Amino acid sequence: MGLGIKKVFKKIKFGKSQYLEGEDKKLRPTTPTKCPYREDGDCKDCEIFLKDIRDRKTGPSHPIHVYGCRIHKHFFTVYPHGFTPFGRKLIWLVGETISVMKKLVRTYFDAPIDGVNSIKWPIIWYPQLFEKPAKNEEKREEKKDKNTEGLKEIKGSFKTQKRHIDGLCCLFGIDKKSDDSRLRHISDLTGLSILNIRDAFDQQSRDGPRTYKSKSVSLESLLSKTKNMTLNQMLRLGSLVDYWADIRG
Repeated sequence: MGLGIKKVFKKIKFGKSQYLEGEDKKLRPTTPTKCPYREDGDCKDCEIFLKDIRDRKTGPSHPIHVYGCRIHKHFFTVYPHGFTPFGRKLIWLVGETISVMKKLVRTYFDAPIDGVNSIKWPIIWYPQLFEKPAKNEEKREEKKDKNTEGLKEIKGSFKTQKRHIDGLCCLFGIDKKSDDSRLRHISDLTGLSILNIRDAFDQQSRDGPRTYKSKSVSLESLLSKTKNMTLNQMLRLGSLVDYWADIRG
């Protein structure tokens, strides 16, 4: 399970940059001076050129730039800070150091934030999309009030919510596939002790079978034990589990 990331593309490298508005009101990144395929110690300077400006249907709501390097003969996409290839949401809030999960709204952490509160997606009632119409208007309104509770947007299906929760658990090593080697790397990156990570995993099934809520609670508990987690740390965690290549730039 992942965050909707296609692991077949895990070796594709990418860049990151802040997109700034120009005089024509269009958003553009700072042109990179080196490509992500340049290795440390490479004495040849990159020759970067703009190849394409690609529209996005998901993720950033504006076109993103694709560059090429004549020296290393590769193309690469420059994503806004916080986004990753094929990602539909921010993986972390840019420029923020956070250890309280509920502050990470509008990111992939929306899934466990709602999970902690026993809120299943979708969180708004659209009968034509997700539910069979009620037999009469009174039942329809009763069902609507019960399911929405004042929430105003669709974040995805319950299947998507569980996938995001499982993906974040994988990043932090609180899943069945994390071995001792991965836990050591996660511990080095986050400052969490291996004991803390293993305890969070055990916490998921302490009161019964693992559920979306118990996994969400374990994520919240583990994140609270970190010290000033940052975007770069999250990107490093993702590269450990092959959600994306290690990132430069």
